[in-house]
Amino acid sequence: MQLKGGSKLKQYNRSIKESLELLTSFRLEQKDPDSFYGLLAVDGIKMLDNFVPLNNKTVLDIGGGAGYFSAALRAYGANCYVVEPFMSELYWRGTAPENAICGDGYCLPFRDKSIDIAFSSNVLEHVERPFEFVKELIRITKRGGTVFFCFTNWYSPWGGHETSPWHFIGGEYALKRYETKYRKDVKNVYNESLFKIHVGTVLREIKKLDSVEIVDTSPRYLPKFGKIVLKMPIIREVITWNLAVTLRVK
Repeated sequence: MQLKGGSKLKQYNRSIKESLELLTSFRLEQKDPDSFYGLLAVDGIKMLDNFVPLNNKTVLDIGGGAGYFSAALRAYGANCYVVEPFMSELYWRGTAPENAICGDGYCLPFRDKSIDIAFSSNVLEHVERPFEFVKELIRITKRGGTVFFCFTNWYSPWGGHETSPWHFIGGEYALKRYETKYRKDVKNVYNESLFKIHVGTVLREIKKLDSVEIVDTSPRYLPKFGKIVLKMPIIREVITWNLAVTLRVK
């Protein structure tokens, strides 16, 4: 891939073995979250590092929770800050991550064009107004800077999160089934903290943004050749699992 101005990008060529490892890791989310989120963090940062050098860049990890991604970003030399709206998430592992604040993703406490890289992993499906959220990421990012976000689309096998795969029948049904079977509350509550979001909708909306250039859109957990599914309107909603979007601010 080549950007305007002639600069070329490396391509993160995830192997089939690595893809299988990622896809099968979801069974660990509840019983071994450190392994699960640690694996996702390392893979996500590898993907981002192929599009923009991270060393000495100022990165804001929005919705960064307990700091798995911020730790991986610092390992690549970035100066990372975390914004998380919930104190319970910040202190989920006992202590808050380094350089973390509690803040609102719709109104980030940073000046316009002040951050090199705005990074957000698996947050879009948890906000009611996802494109307002994306525009806020763009607002704080410098011209020439990078906005990277990824999300789990609703019709992917993991779209209902812990209530999957019953979300295919319906979000409310999946919620009630989980609470009845396990006799405990769901963390990701349909239409409260988990919302339907679709690959096609996001692809169409980001094309409308005049303030950014689309660098890359990829199924996050699939090998490089898996990008072809994004050209298949119905199939992509199931096969993609998770869409990663990289934008460059004009």
